[in-house]
Amino acid sequence: MAQETAVHRVDLAQALGRPWTVDADLAADGVDEALNLWLGTRLGERVEASGRTTRLLGSGADGGTVVDRRVRPLAEMVEYGDGEGPADAVVSGPVDALWSWVWGRADDEHPVQVEGDEVAALELRALLARAQQ
Repeated sequence: MAQETAVHRVDLAQALGRPWTVDADLAADGVDEALNLWLGTRLGERVEASGRTTRLLGSGADGGTVVDRRVRPLAEMVEYGDGEGPADAVVSGPVDALWSWVWGRADDEHPVQVEGDEVAALELRALLARAQQ
């Protein structure tokens, strides 16, 4: 319920052109929820992905790492792990920006950086959008 409320609050703020933020702990939890609950269950065996790995890195206000996950969507399942290891792409930024990217709410005030294979990151974002419908 907390994530749904945060998403709708951000939608409203964006529609009104107002600034917004999401608490770092809530944002970190929201990234995990989007990956494990939505992406991990909603697509079932119909993931239909390339197998490219994307690392998600979110930093807190102090610059320390709050989220560090690796996601590898395959044809029939999604593999998850901690951030260590090789990745085709890295999506990084402040944890609220990473949260907004994962939930399809990215905006100019909360940018993320994509390094490496941009197609891998775009594929993950498209899979998340499909799972969150």
